[in-house]
Amino acid sequence: MELFSYFNLQTLFIFVFTFLLVFHLLDRKKRPPGPFCLPIVGYLPFINKEAPYQTLLKLKEKYGNIFAIQMGFVPTLVISDPYLIKRLFLMEAFCGRAPLYLTFGIMQGYGLICSEGQIWRDHRKFVAHVLRNLGKYKTASGRNLIEEVIINGVDDFVMDLRHNTGQPVNITPYLRHSIGNIVNELVFGVTYKMEDETWVYLQHLLDEGFKHVAVAGPLNFLPFLRHLPKFKKTMKFILEGKQKTHIHYEEILQSIDSDKHEYRNVAEAYMIELEKKRGNVGTFTKQQIYHVLADLFGAGTDTAMTTIKWILLYMTKYPDKQERIQEELDSVVGRNNDVQMGDLAKLRYLEAFTMEVQRINNILPLGVPHSCTEDRIVEGYYVKKGTMILPFLWAMNLDPNLWKDPENFRPERFLDEYNNIIKPEFFMPFQTGRRVCLGEDIGKLTISFFVAAVLQNFNVTLKDDYDLNENAEYGFTLVPRYYELIPTCR
Repeated sequence: MELFSYFNLQTLFIFVFTFLLVFHLLDRKKRPPGPFCLPIVGYLPFINKEAPYQTLLKLKEKYGNIFAIQMGFVPTLVISDPYLIKRLFLMEAFCGRAPLYLTFGIMQGYGLICSEGQIWRDHRKFVAHVLRNLGKYKTASGRNLIEEVIINGVDDFVMDLRHNTGQPVNITPYLRHSIGNIVNELVFGVTYKMEDETWVYLQHLLDEGFKHVAVAGPLNFLPFLRHLPKFKKTMKFILEGKQKTHIHYEEILQSIDSDKHEYRNVAEAYMIELEKKRGNVGTFTKQQIYHVLADLFGAGTDTAMTTIKWILLYMTKYPDKQERIQEELDSVVGRNNDVQMGDLAKLRYLEAFTMEVQRINNILPLGVPHSCTEDRIVEGYYVKKGTMILPFLWAMNLDPNLWKDPENFRPERFLDEYNNIIKPEFFMPFQTGRRVCLGEDIGKLTISFFVAAVLQNFNVTLKDDYDLNENAEYGFTLVPRYYELIPTCR
């Protein structure tokens, strides 16, 4: 009996080995180049979890602008050619969301970030329309609604810095509070005091949640890990946080008068739309609305806050450039006048400085992952359905074939001889294609208003030295390591 079992196992092994060998020999499809990957885990064990973009940069140097790796169960195509990325991301076949556990296991394909197909098209169109309308609405001050909400947040932040003038301050809680309330007002129509218990909890979820859902996190690629004690804790945090925020969102939605015909925030727009649809809601379900609101809050707060933190850090490292921006502000705006939306286009060195920070320290070094929704040929290579596509922005922004002296921080690269802004087509801080950042315009306004107001009122220095060459903290976005700013009144 034991002998029989032995021969059965031996026969099975030979059969499986022969089948795989024949399958490999018959498969004539040309695959992208890439490193050897282990069974099941793929290349995950070899990726630097603190700085995955550095690992991929070394692979890019070896295999070129397009290469393949296996990330756990997820086949992945890494592309560092900006022109190819721009072309692919305009195609429907490359507009899917990456098959990550976060996307379909936790978020279940809801929202804007994790959805695809008809549900994504419906809600992207709806939210884009709402944001455009909010930008047209004039307030009593004569400003449009979005500008006024941003300026109110800026004023709060400047006041917080005034209370800390001349002493080291961790700007993160103040910045998160001010930007968070800008997003809260535009998305939900509510704002919170800094010490509000609900607001403190929502900020905690934002902070910790993004750390747990990093693109390179192993749970995204090996879902069975959720059963291990270490990842059970992560799953519990994310799922409980999701449930509690949805309960809070429902309370906000229920407080809205859906009989009104005009809206002043995204939540009101959704409730008015639900009233119009009555029983025929289609993709406008409560679950989908909760996830859209969460996406707008999370992405809108984190990306703007992180970018501003990087910009102010770089201001301290380049005091001569800080002074040049202040001279520009004094000339265009004046010391005692508030920055207006019409001033921003004239603050060209400030814009160039911001663009250079976004280039040299892109907060989304691996971009926002897409997926291929059908078998396709890309640059002669076979790419199968379900492949994750990573637009490798970090490599693009440091490519010497695209940028002169890319390792050097030089805002002047974005200015021509007449001091006009140059916008290279291979520079895409807000992504590109059909899924380009929905809040790009609001994000740009927020960043410009905050940085302009800070430098108009203060000189900024650091308490301690900060080495820009050391790796930053990588989660959903690339965040500067802890630093304390010293604002001094001008």
